Amino acid sequence: VGKLMLYLFGKLFGFHGQPGLPIIGEDFANNTYIYLRLLPIICGSLIPSVVFLLARRFGMSILVSLLAGLAIIFENSLVTESRFVLMDSSLILFGFLGLLIYLYSLNSKREILLKCFSGIFLSLSLGIKWTGLSFLGIVGLMEIYNIIKNKPGVKKIGKSILFFVIIPIIIYIIPF
Repeated sequence: VGKLMLYLFGKLFGFHGQPGLPIIGEDFANNTYIYLRLLPIICGSLIPSVVFLLARRFGMSILVSLLAGLAIIFENSLVTESRFVLMDSSLILFGFLGLLIYLYSLNSKREILLKCFSGIFLSLSLGIKWTGLSFLGIVGLMEIYNIIKNKPGVKKIGKSILFFVIIPIIIYIIPF
């Protein structure tokens, strides 16, 4: 999924690939490859905001949430990954965004819509790399805990299976 997003971004900005350079250190004749860096940069720059909102959702104070966002900003590997054409900033953004939306869905009037979006973002995280499965696993464990605690009906359990099992499988398979 991540490479397909980069391909789409490249197509959008006119990047058509370029053969290798004959001499190491020679400049590229075409600078459209720079636009491929834009998607990871956008994703990487959104992560601190999502982490701030996630910390707020977990009940932390504004100061602690701000420190969490700042810690992400100054975390060196995320800054480095976001500068290059790599998938990890997208994986982390979609995973944390799926987790955040799931937490907002709890006790919400728009629970079904939010859980659907949560499942989609968690699926995109999984589709980028298999390590995105950890985000889906966290949400899955939270959903199982809520099912055991609240003892809902079959309909609610079916919706959970739809949002966090069936939708992720479909989104994962679609690119193939």
